[in-house]
Amino acid sequence: MRQIFTIFYYTLLRNLRDTGETVLQMVVFPIVLIFILGNALGGTFEQPQIGVSEIGYVRLDQGPVADYFEEFLAGDEIAKLLNVNQVDSRQQGLEMLEDREIVALVELGEDFSQRVMEGKTSPILVTTHPASPFRAMVIENILESFIQGGNTLQALTSMGVEQPEFVFAGGIIEDKSISTTGLTPRAIDYYGVTMMVMMVMYGALYATSGMSSSYLATIGQRIKTTPVRAAQQYIGLVLANVLTVFGQVVVIMAFSGLVFQVNWGDNLPLVLLIALLMVVLAIGLGTMMVMLVQDERRASSIISTITVISTFIAGGYFRVNIPGVAGLIQYLSPNYLAQTAIFNTVYSGPPQQTIIMIAAMLGAIIITFGIAMVAERRAIR
Repeated sequence: MRQIFTIFYYTLLRNLRDTGETVLQMVVFPIVLIFILGNALGGTFEQPQIGVSEIGYVRLDQGPVADYFEEFLAGDEIAKLLNVNQVDSRQQGLEMLEDREIVALVELGEDFSQRVMEGKTSPILVTTHPASPFRAMVIENILESFIQGGNTLQALTSMGVEQPEFVFAGGIIEDKSISTTGLTPRAIDYYGVTMMVMMVMYGALYATSGMSSSYLATIGQRIKTTPVRAAQQYIGLVLANVLTVFGQVVVIMAFSGLVFQVNWGDNLPLVLLIALLMVVLAIGLGTMMVMLVQDERRASSIISTITVISTFIAGGYFRVNIPGVAGLIQYLSPNYLAQTAIFNTVYSGPPQQTIIMIAAMLGAIIITFGIAMVAERRAIR
């Protein structure tokens, strides 16, 4: 036990003395990235407001169904979403659409009412601007509600109901606004998590450096001649590197939370536990890599490449959505496992998914350290 503590103490002391790497690269740099990305990309995380959409309206039909349609568009609730501009012709409407004066052009043909009364297909022609797909979807859904009402009238007529009336009844749906504050991350919250996790991945370089010097370099050969057993040396090095990186995590979380108001949630112990597991996983990855390749420079290069790829796949630099089966590749990213578990904890995500992420991290820890120990024993032989 004494030998483990001695190795732990001097390894930790060596890590802390390297202020250039410890303070600048592993603490200051992530904090600066959180500030820059959190402010520069803040607009991409804001919840969009639908507002009122400008539409053009061409009426060539003078029948009663067209009157119903205009009454529908003039309703108070529809007016909150659509501002109807009367247009004289289709050509004028298309020009307004091209100039972005309106986002959609709605047209009723000359025989619209007649075809409806005869039970024939009576299309409402809608032309939308490709630059406004979301507003186009809103407009189409609103018009769809009128069409469903018309279909109901036709069904009642076919059942023998005389002169059914189309009456738009507003106020049926009670609108209650729900604030998204605290339910979804702001940009500063998002990058507070992703940059912290990325820093942890770079913390694997402590393992590549420490294990290389203690096992592969000249000092490592000297240690082998001492009474210190390989397991004691191994445990002492790992514990010191884990404590070093985890201490940096705590500093980043405390600073970002107090200064940038990054939301780390109400269950801080669980967030810290997830972060600790991520630290152990990163140290295990670095240890495994240096033991496999038996070269610090190559191991560090591989770790840096893995960190960049893993951060990208997990959406660390910007949010990504990988559809379909290809999305399963994200589960190979340690960053994704930790980020998902932390976001679920902070923003009340599915607890089952959080458990799966934690279990996957524990599995990865066992695998990395297991491979590292086997490779270390072969290296000693």
